[in-house]
Amino acid sequence: MLSFLTLILGWDFVPLSNDHKPDLKSEAQRILMSGGRIEAFKDHEGSYVGPSRVWLLNQDIPGLAMSRSIGDVVASTVGVTCRPGNFVYGKNVTCFRN
Repeated sequence: MLSFLTLILGWDFVPLSNDHKPDLKSEAQRILMSGGRIEAFKDHEGSYVGPSRVWLLNQDIPGLAMSRSIGDVVASTVGVTCRPGNFVYGKNVTCFRN
């Protein structure tokens, strides 16, 4: 499964997409408006560990470190979606010269 798209031009790498992480502004808005909570995992001492994750408002499940997933019924109730992000780029012929 493709999760990140990069165009390679000689020694230059041009990112054409981004990962769907819960702390991105557009992803966070959808999750928070759906009643989800975004924060990192808490260890046994209450310290935050690792990346931001999606949780139910009052329960520590599902704990996904992504904001898009296929088939996660629990996460879909708090804004995690299976819809892909779509990016459209115009063709720049100077990028494809020999």
